[in-house]
Amino acid sequence: MFAADGIILASPVYFKHVTAQLKTFLDRSLTFGHKPRVASKPGLAVIVSAGLADTSTAHYLEGMLRIYGAFSLGALVAIGTSPGGFLGKEAVEDRAQDLARDLVRAIKEKKRYPVTGDDLFAYLFMRDLVTREKDFMRDDYQYWQKAGFLEGSHEKPDVLIKAPAEVWLAISQGVLDGQSAFMSGKYRAEGNVGLLLKLKPCFRFDHFF
Repeated sequence: MFAADGIILASPVYFKHVTAQLKTFLDRSLTFGHKPRVASKPGLAVIVSAGLADTSTAHYLEGMLRIYGAFSLGALVAIGTSPGGFLGKEAVEDRAQDLARDLVRAIKEKKRYPVTGDDLFAYLFMRDLVTREKDFMRDDYQYWQKAGFLEGSHEKPDVLIKAPAEVWLAISQGVLDGQSAFMSGKYRAEGNVGLLLKLKPCFRFDHFF
């Protein structure tokens, strides 16, 4: 999965979720979820239902793609009417072809997508968890240390940045200029402010994912 150029997760809807077989596979990927990876490959979610819980199940699979270092290009959701039959079959096939072309193009062009608020929340949650439970989650903690994800928790940092999550996310996505945000008081910095001015390349969360 990590070596793949692209990933497609697909399932029919069973009792408002993916099948037991796919759920077992995803559950056994739990340890990978503790170790964030760069989202460097495109992915798709494909769901077929009888007309219930298809969209929510597709969203679930799109979220799971991040575990394998993938980002979602979209989801194909279809309502089955008979073997090989779909409600609005022509539109379903057109949508499938569009997504297939997007996937191929993203692989060829090595496209990357910006992080989202969900990514930020997951990163902060896991960072706190592996730090608090570092004795129990030793392997995860060592992974975070080796990757440099815990460097912000240094006991005596040269510069300490205090920013609301939405401000940091806007800077990381290039929507907000870090230096301008600091000058206008959108976040605070303590310590070596001169060092802060050299950190512009670090204000990108895709460095961490």
